[in-house]
Amino acid sequence: MPRNGSSIYSLPAGNPVIPGTVIATAWANSTLSDIATALTNSLSTDGSTASVSLANKILVGGTLNGPTVTGNMTLTGGQITFPAVQSASANVNCLDDYEEGTFTPSISYATPGNLVVNYSTRSGTYTKIGRYVWMNFAMVTTTYTHTTSAGTMIITGAPFTPVSDGQGTVTYEGMLISTSPNYAPPILRIQGGSTAAALTKAGINSNAQVDLDPASHTTGVNVSFLGSISYNAAT
Repeated sequence: MPRNGSSIYSLPAGNPVIPGTVIATAWANSTLSDIATALTNSLSTDGSTASVSLANKILVGGTLNGPTVTGNMTLTGGQITFPAVQSASANVNCLDDYEEGTFTPSISYATPGNLVVNYSTRSGTYTKIGRYVWMNFAMVTTTYTHTTSAGTMIITGAPFTPVSDGQGTVTYEGMLISTSPNYAPPILRIQGGSTAAALTKAGINSNAQVDLDPASHTTGVNVSFLGSISYNAAT
């Protein structure tokens, strides 16, 4: 047996020999045969080893550079860890990133003006798998006033820049939003290149969609928002 269960190699019985011992086939050949078996079952440091079976083997530490795996790879414990800085791949079949984290959402407008917002609750979480980003947020205000704000109402703070448009849902309380028979309740829409999600009212009855602006709702009333949106990140 070239190695024991702890991968420690021991010479066959009778080794090492004492000085002056006459070489005999009985111990010399068996020793060389045992060493040859151990070397055959070892990895070469120059990378010339043709292939190695990892079946029923345990890898502890170390680095595998560019291994090819056929069949199923099963994890019975531990994790797969990606680097903190993504190593992006152009291969469409390559999973090159996984990340979970938090972000800080905020209510704003294209032109904030004299907008004042304070929060009792403000949280955001996201999961990124490759280029796919799924984010959720919740906000409850204690102060929410705007008299000179203008333009589209937005939720800022998306953790990654989209490469294309994405869409999501939002629910709200405490704010009167004018929808009329021509528009549906607001949805979230994020555009490629922007980390701010716009609140948009989808048009019905042949009406085009319109962005939510300060004129569509009241000021001085505290509000709560709960929403989620998904999109593809640039990397």
